[in-house]
Amino acid sequence: SFMRRIGVLTSGGDAPGMNAAVMAVAKAARHHGMSLIGIKRGYNGLLRTRNRMQDDLIEMPLDLVLDIADNPGTYLRTARCLEFMDPAVQKQAVNNLRALGIEGLVCIGGDGTYKGALALHNLGVPVIALVGGSEGELAALHSEGLTAVFSINRLPQPLEKSGPRAAENLEHTMDNVLRLLEVGK
Repeated sequence: SFMRRIGVLTSGGDAPGMNAAVMAVAKAARHHGMSLIGIKRGYNGLLRTRNRMQDDLIEMPLDLVLDIADNPGTYLRTARCLEFMDPAVQKQAVNNLRALGIEGLVCIGGDGTYKGALALHNLGVPVIALVGGSEGELAALHSEGLTAVFSINRLPQPLEKSGPRAAENLEHTMDNVLRLLEVGK
């Protein structure tokens, strides 16, 4: 059986496609009967740095998410969180996930996001990192713990052809990612 509740966050610098990725996560979560919690401002929201819960977290039913893919920026907001490099802070994040009943996490961003996701993975959290770009080679990432690579555009194509299918390809990718997340549970 699938997890009952997962979280999604966008972290690091703002990048095109973050909202589309969140939307694909929401569609895949709904398809598999999972509730989705949006974590605002990247790892900062996971640390619950604000006084009010709604400033850090948001329930994300599919009908809320459907219209965000074409919006600029990221609906969940994004931020860097240097304090997340501290192992004690990472453990607090794991405790917060457990307290919220979040059984798995999808992290969307770049290298720093991947490193934060890897830290959570090493602490026992089932996590998927959707990394928009990486300065390192895949072989180097594999030695750090990368276990799977998914391509959103399965074939090299000109933008005119790949653009209209990007949402469909991302949704297909997220289905595969969530299957992998379930296997790791």
